[in-house]
Amino acid sequence: MTAFFFSRVLPLSLTGAAVSALILAVSFLTRRQFGSRWRYYIWLVALALFFLPVTLPFPAGALSGVSEAISPAAAAVRFAAGPPTAAAETAAASAPLSWRELAALAWTCGAAALLLQRAWAALRFHRALRRTSRPVADRETLALFAACKEELRVRRAVRLERCPLAGTPMLVGLLRPRVLLPDAPADPDALRFILLHELTHLKSGDLFYKLAGLAACVVHWFNPFAWLALHRINALCEPACDERLARPMDADERRGYGRAILGAMGTVRAAPPLSTPFSLHKEDVKRRLTLMMNCKKSTRVLLAAAVCSAVLLGFVGMSISTFLIAPAEAASPSESSRLLAPSPERLAKELAGGVVFDFESGELRIAIPDELPDGWAWSIHPAGRAAMGDGAMSVHWFEAESAANDWRPGGTYTAPIGGELLSYDVEFALLDGAGRERAAGNLSWDAGEAASAPAVIGGADGPTSIIVAPRLTPPLAGLTVAAPFDKGPGHKGVDYRAEPGEAVFAAADGNVSEAGWDGAYGYRVVLDHGDGFQTLYAHCKELAVAAGDAVAAGQRIASAGSTGNAAGPCLHFEVRLNGEPVEPPAFSFEEAEGSAPQPGAGTPNLVKDESSSTLIED
Repeated sequence: MTAFFFSRVLPLSLTGAAVSALILAVSFLTRRQFGSRWRYYIWLVALALFFLPVTLPFPAGALSGVSEAISPAAAAVRFAAGPPTAAAETAAASAPLSWRELAALAWTCGAAALLLQRAWAALRFHRALRRTSRPVADRETLALFAACKEELRVRRAVRLERCPLAGTPMLVGLLRPRVLLPDAPADPDALRFILLHELTHLKSGDLFYKLAGLAACVVHWFNPFAWLALHRINALCEPACDERLARPMDADERRGYGRAILGAMGTVRAAPPLSTPFSLHKEDVKRRLTLMMNCKKSTRVLLAAAVCSAVLLGFVGMSISTFLIAPAEAASPSESSRLLAPSPERLAKELAGGVVFDFESGELRIAIPDELPDGWAWSIHPAGRAAMGDGAMSVHWFEAESAANDWRPGGTYTAPIGGELLSYDVEFALLDGAGRERAAGNLSWDAGEAASAPAVIGGADGPTSIIVAPRLTPPLAGLTVAAPFDKGPGHKGVDYRAEPGEAVFAAADGNVSEAGWDGAYGYRVVLDHGDGFQTLYAHCKELAVAAGDAVAAGQRIASAGSTGNAAGPCLHFEVRLNGEPVEPPAFSFEEAEGSAPQPGAGTPNLVKDESSSTLIED
């Protein structure tokens, strides 16, 4: 729900609000040129953009330049659907909710409460109508009603009823429409205008239009522009219907129509949301009469201008939607993370290239990459051995920075090598805001193994071993190996013993790329953690996630079972880097922060049991 709110609801709300503000401004500037019908139906554009992620087919390159100019708030909304980090969210049920989760929870509760309140009010109103309404029995009134339906070519079944609760004539009922008349009789001329008016509402689908506006307010209840759109739709509904009826009338017919509106003036100031009151209070009547008497037939030029204005507003709205929504849809969660922050793998390689031992100058230089996500830090420990007199001694450089992980992005650190260097070993790791390793590497050199002593060694030209992967949370509460990695042909994972129905946890933050049945794997889940790193969980009994879900390390994603080609209850666990299987013990396991269901499990110490040909924990 959190990802849905930030990736869908909030961008749509921003788009709808921006277009609503534009519609309000254009309607004010063109109030004398465009009639009530245009100002009424133009709000359809805003309603559509409150619900539909309509985007323009811009090339990917065209979006990249503009996206940088979007405000940081909009960018944060756009990429909020990425996988949660351990610093921002935790999978433990006992952990406090993050601000994103609280915001999503508040939205859900508000929308549910408003929906229930409006549904209850509508139910009470329609129950009251059923108790008090009665079908019209007067033959002349029924004949006039039939004639009006024929004149407007209304083919739907519509009931005509009298209701003492209706202070003014109105249309109610979405699926079973009814025209309600007050008990007070009206003269035939006025009644004809009343019936034509309500049937025009029916033919125009105004009740469904009002329902769409109310639905927008339920979904975007926190957005004042959604309520503004509903208010304008309700305010313009009657004038738009008047204009449609009055435009072909002559002056005498318009005066007769106006007298009908005055004669049916209601006794209440408001009507139920899903209804079309014919005439309410005097301020409403005065405005409608003025608009109706002054409405003119549309010229071709004015009609073309109205159409062009509507198309332009729609284009602007879709452009806003494109820049808020399209990049998030085009990018997977891992790609979104890379748009927000440089790749851990790239940063690790840049750091490796910036470590240089220069024997000519006698200096060690470490150049720190100038890019670093907020809250992340480098852990660098350069050490070696140098010849000192008749012996050798250990050498450590930058001990203060190494102890505090205090390495300034973009900084270059220098130190004397100190004596004749015999060997060095530089270990480094990139830590995220929660202290998890996102990339790790090692640079080493030994003079005894080198053919000659070069002037400069290290950096990109030196031996480098870089592992780009977070430390893994144990996928089960306890890890006991039943079948090792590469046990047989095609077995590129490790089988851990499990009880039927035992909870299976995500080994790292990520996004569900696949979830479902897959032949020999049975029910399996594949998580994409970004930077080419994936984990797979197979032979599951039940799945607790679906494709596209964002998950956090330690979150329950399935229950263990024996589906597919499994000899018994177990969890088949695979780790893949850039599509290649990697033996899981090559990565260290750590307890997820705040993960109550899992005991502290360090890196398993696996030894070979020759009698059973399996790996067991020591």
